[in-house]
Amino acid sequence: MMLMNQFLTVHYFVIYMANLPTKD
Repeated sequence: MMLMNQFLTVHYFVIYMANLPTKD
């Protein structure tokens, strides 16, 4: 459960960082 949660968190963080330059 914790491993899956960590995976989703990292995946979401990567998408967030990838969307930063797009929004700018």
